[in-house]
Amino acid sequence: MKKNIKGIKNILIFFVAFCMLFFNIVQVSANPMFLNDVIRLGEKKTTILPRIQEVCNGLPYHDMYGIGWANLVDRNTNKSYITLGQGWQCKNCYYVLVTEGNPTYFYPQKIGKYGGTKYSEPVGTHVSNIYTTYCGYCDGTKLEGYKFN
Repeated sequence: MKKNIKGIKNILIFFVAFCMLFFNIVQVSANPMFLNDVIRLGEKKTTILPRIQEVCNGLPYHDMYGIGWANLVDRNTNKSYITLGQGWQCKNCYYVLVTEGNPTYFYPQKIGKYGGTKYSEPVGTHVSNIYTTYCGYCDGTKLEGYKFN
C-alpha cells in the first residue's frame, strides 16, 4: 500500500512539473520575441516597425567622446550650472554635452547634473563655455540616448 502511495505521489509530482513546464513554454512561444515592436495587421503584408527613436543620424544614441573640461552656462541668465565638468561631443552630429561626473573612469562616477546643445563643428579640447537652456540630473552612470567612449 505504501508503494502505491509513493507511486501515485511520484506521478502527481511529475504531472505538476510537466504542466508547469508546458504552460511556461506555451506562454513564451505565444509572446513575440520583440516586445517593443508594433505589429500592424490587416495589410497585405505584416509590417513590423521597431520602436527605436532616432537620436543621431539614424542611430538610437549620440556616440560621445571626451573633449576635456567644460563649463555649462545658462544661455538666458549667464549663470553657471556646472563649472569644470567633463565635456563630450558626438562623433556624428557634433552635439556637445557637459556632465558633472565621468562615467568612463575605471571606477565610474555618477553623471550628476548635465546639459548640452547642438554645434555645427568640432569643439576644441580646452576649457569651453557651453551655453544651454536645459540642465538635467542623472543619478547613475548611463544616460538614455548617449554612449560614452
